[in-house]
Amino acid sequence: MNCILNHCHEHIAVDFAIIAYYAIAVGATIVFALLSQSKTIKTAALIISGVWLVSILYFLAVGGSKYFLLVALTDSVLAFLFWRMAKTELFPAALCCFMIANIVVVIVSAAIPLSEFWTIFTLNRIFELMLAYIIGSSIYRIRKLRPPDFEEAEAMDRSLKFLAG
Repeated sequence: MNCILNHCHEHIAVDFAIIAYYAIAVGATIVFALLSQSKTIKTAALIISGVWLVSILYFLAVGGSKYFLLVALTDSVLAFLFWRMAKTELFPAALCCFMIANIVVVIVSAAIPLSEFWTIFTLNRIFELMLAYIIGSSIYRIRKLRPPDFEEAEAMDRSLKFLAG
């Protein structure tokens, strides 16, 4: 049995492979957020990446039911933060909903004894949806900020003439 901090089991290499996978996904999210030139998207991506790093430390250092308590606490703080941000813009509202979904999963897994595997599996899928939402919003903003090509504008004019007669 191998141990890292207080996290002990036989398949530590698998844990590091999963952490590396999410590190690449979080890195891609940060790159797209920076390219989007949106203050809100950058802020959300950096906050989520920071909390992800802290939650990795929770997972390795604390583990078990205490880990889920810390996840519920940090997700509650993030939900409140994104709710406050959503008062001025629509983008953070979905992130607030993702955080609320995380909190619900943790509470349900505490109320109904679920295995740790399925709880973490569900939390990871919600995290992937969050990253995909931020990347998708970043790509949309990058595409909208891009100046139109001359050929695209000309093709648009032709299609409008065809539709308008």
